[in-house]
Amino acid sequence: MHESFAEHLLTINNIRFTQREIDIITCLLSGKSGKVIASYLDISPKTVEAHTRNIMLKLECNSKEGIINFVEKSDKFSQIKNHYLQLLNEIFFKQCLQKIASFIENRTTIYFLTLWCKKEEELLQIQTLKKYLKLARIEVIELTEEHITNDRLENLELNDSNKVFYILPQELINHLQIEELEKEIIQSVKRIHITPNMLTLLVLNKKQTSSLSKLTSNFEYINFAIDGDPFFTVFEIIKRTFPTKNLNEIIAEFERDHKRIRNEPFTEVPILTNLILPCEDSVLESNQKEIKVLYRIIEVIKENWIHIAYIFSFLFISLISLTLFKNK
Repeated sequence: MHESFAEHLLTINNIRFTQREIDIITCLLSGKSGKVIASYLDISPKTVEAHTRNIMLKLECNSKEGIINFVEKSDKFSQIKNHYLQLLNEIFFKQCLQKIASFIENRTTIYFLTLWCKKEEELLQIQTLKKYLKLARIEVIELTEEHITNDRLENLELNDSNKVFYILPQELINHLQIEELEKEIIQSVKRIHITPNMLTLLVLNKKQTSSLSKLTSNFEYINFAIDGDPFFTVFEIIKRTFPTKNLNEIIAEFERDHKRIRNEPFTEVPILTNLILPCEDSVLESNQKEIKVLYRIIEVIKENWIHIAYIFSFLFISLISLTLFKNK
């Protein structure tokens, strides 16, 4: 679920877990049922059960209480609780994007101008923004140097109704003076044949804010810290894309939830059954089939234990009778 998922959380007491398993452990620790966990993570209850069984096998326990006891006695207990807050934040955020999507009549296309984005962390953040914007019915098309050099802009049909966000990474800021930066932006606008009012600068680091303050008279810009959460950056992009839409009430609701879960970390989130993009896990652990067979056998035994007891009793009596007959 989270692009900023902490790697150190995946190992607890020298036992390695998957990101999804940590999400489920986090929810179990907060007392959530399988149905609620499924709604939180946009997966089916059966998938929750499968992951829970995997966790039990790794911990060599046979109950959810065993999982909770394991975490409570570990040195990651407080970190797991903090992860739950992040999980709730994202849940509220996606629900907010769903409401925005229902408020927007038609799917909309915007453009990210990514001429200078080379670093992995920058590319990762761009993909994160695209993923979230898609939930709000906003498709993002990246305009790279290749598009401009090879004259691939003709089929894009850019017009004044389209918004273009020029991604400004740290590398560009470091190499150019403020005057050179402004010149580069203006040249890029001309190259893709758009007007300045169609362009918004998207800054990928807090430190760039002061450097760009002189540009604000000519260009709008949004600040996005690479190491921060993308929630409010996404909202800013949406508001710039739909300046005539009044989305303040929907966004304010998220802000209230965002503050509330800081004070009430085990807040229950309303279950939504009409999530836009279900994220059903396509790959589980490599031994998942064997695990399912094992637990199916156990379930069959539980369901038919009376019949099985009769069979074993019959075999036992037959074996004793046979033994007595031979002794005679």
